Amino acid sequence: IQTGMYTLIDVDEPSKYYTVPEQLTMVLEGERIGKGEEVYAVYPDTTSFYPGIITSVPRRNAAQMGSLAMYCAIQFVDDFDETGATPDRLVPMNYIFRRLD
Repeated sequence: IQTGMYTLIDVDEPSKYYTVPEQLTMVLEGERIGKGEEVYAVYPDTTSFYPGIITSVPRRNAAQMGSLAMYCAIQFVDDFDETGATPDRLVPMNYIFRRLD
């Protein structure tokens, strides 16, 4: 039955379900993006999307040799280390999408 609605499970709380209309969902398919583009990406070790800027184009992660997964380096907004520098974070392409705002 096609209802135009999706049921989503919260990965942090699997007992929580959300029903949302199709127009409020986005399929992440690894768009073509380039250095300097503003994106939303899943911050490493979380399930949340945060704004950031692409600092290197998609490439395979050396630590994932044998994997077909492509990664981009991203500098997230308001993310800095103890020295005040903004580090590059590797994020799989399927967890990145271009900002529309």
